[in-house]
Amino acid sequence: MALISLQGALPHRGSYRGRFARGIWATMLRSRGSSAIVIVVTLCVALVGTLVSVCPRTFLGRPPPGRPASVRRPHLLSGAPILAAQQLRQLGQRSAAADAQPVGPVPDPRPGIDWEPLGFGLTTRDTVMAVATCKLGGEWGEYKMVPYGTIPMEPAATVLNYGQALFEGMKAYRTKENRIVIFRPEMNALRMKQGAERFMMPPMPEQLFMEIVGETVRANADWVPPAGVGALYLRPLLIGSGGALGVAPSKEYSFIVYAAPVTQYFKGGGARMLVDRSHQRAAPLGAGNVKAAGNYAPCFQTQHQAKAAGFSDVIYLDVGGENIEEAAASNFFCVGSDGILRTPALGSILSGVTRDSIIRLAKDLASGDSLIKGVEVGDVSLDTALSSSEAFVTGTGAGISPLEHLSADGRSVDFPAPGPISKLLQDSIRDIQVSNVPDSFNWLWDPFQDPTGTERLAKLGKIDGFKE
Repeated sequence: MALISLQGALPHRGSYRGRFARGIWATMLRSRGSSAIVIVVTLCVALVGTLVSVCPRTFLGRPPPGRPASVRRPHLLSGAPILAAQQLRQLGQRSAAADAQPVGPVPDPRPGIDWEPLGFGLTTRDTVMAVATCKLGGEWGEYKMVPYGTIPMEPAATVLNYGQALFEGMKAYRTKENRIVIFRPEMNALRMKQGAERFMMPPMPEQLFMEIVGETVRANADWVPPAGVGALYLRPLLIGSGGALGVAPSKEYSFIVYAAPVTQYFKGGGARMLVDRSHQRAAPLGAGNVKAAGNYAPCFQTQHQAKAAGFSDVIYLDVGGENIEEAAASNFFCVGSDGILRTPALGSILSGVTRDSIIRLAKDLASGDSLIKGVEVGDVSLDTALSSSEAFVTGTGAGISPLEHLSADGRSVDFPAPGPISKLLQDSIRDIQVSNVPDSFNWLWDPFQDPTGTERLAKLGKIDGFKE
């Protein structure tokens, strides 16, 4: 009777664990072994079968029943099916000691993908995203990993009515040793935390931010392009998702991280930029230094007009109309004939992670025998920019994108694209990102070796932040 009762508790016969467990069960019935041994063996078989069912790709090298193998093949946005199912992952399911252990192996890039033409866009939805929620006044904790897709939201959500939303942009790179590393993620965590405080949103702790980002990278690791070809772009969102009618902070918030493989931001050689005097990108004492979603939609009209006229993007001036401030979604740099690299100071503009990295890298290169003779952070007049020998813009999406042309007020200048210093900085930072050279700045985090980011944060100590 005990055997019959246990047989009813076996997994379903159509599942991996069901077929496995029932095969063992039939053997035991024929052997008529002791009931105690049967019970123990059955429980062990059920446990192993469960692991196989939950992680079939790890244990069996193929997807689970009900998911055709073709679903996990490359799918671009041509009506392709979305990933059928993913297991939920909640914080606290494993011990801290287990979470700190390295995870591996690192998956290879997906076969059959023509990576180069991807550009910067959402070319696939066959990905996994992270989702977490938090009440106003509460603390972030549990999160789950789900297939990329829509999220439920009511029309009264604060993000839809009052624009209470922040986002970040990050990249994960594949190195020449087939490691996957994320570039300076703690800086994005810090910037989002500062923005959350400015917009009265519950700040996401830096360590949890990194843990969720790392989990997202591991879940989409086969979408990280080959070394030197591109990167996996990561988009963390923090939005007021609770419904309310009054003008006030949301009562509930959602944190989402999704991913997409990307390559070059601007198509062609260098970018052609137009200085726009009809709009302001940011204002003193405003929120231009916050990576707020609402800061970008006002650029759409001027960008559309500029692109219709043959330009790549727009560059904005400060409120005085004398100095360059920033591009629509990137920071501006130029190089004079004196070899000095110049960029606008922080204040009303966004503190870019790539911008900060270029300043630090350029200062380091300038201290030796280099083409770069110095770095100046401050006002960059339009006249200075138009008389420069080369120029480029920086951003997580743009990377280091050289300018080939700059137009303003009927004047224009053509630049080599890339110029020698732009090329030097491009190569230097790319060499760090793909581990062609040692990471002397400690900018790379490996989410497979340090899954929760605790080791990296402990090593860094207090995050320096953006200084200039």
